[in-house]
Amino acid sequence: MLTLGTFGPVLGVELPSRPACCPPPAAQPRPARAARRAAGAGVTLWRKRRNFSKQATEILNEYFYSHLSNPYPSEEAKEELARKSNITVAQVKNVTVSFTFLQETKTKL
Repeated sequence: MLTLGTFGPVLGVELPSRPACCPPPAAQPRPARAARRAAGAGVTLWRKRRNFSKQATEILNEYFYSHLSNPYPSEEAKEELARKSNITVAQVKNVTVSFTFLQETKTKL
């Protein structure tokens, strides 16, 4: 009694049904974007994108424009830039990649 393409009994064995005490979980509807943003007093589920401070931007730009031939800083330089500009080392890495990509794009034009 093997049936292909169905979820019926296989080899004559009936699958147990879900007990009445345990109904299937209900699908939770996703709230609208405005409702997610306005949820709670001051609680937001979406992070707003923030730019670096003016000081951090100036420090990073100064470094990158003075090292155009090799814009990838060493690990020590990344830590120093992060400390000076008050951002994380991961953010310095991301800015480095973005800066070099933009420079390469500008030179191709």
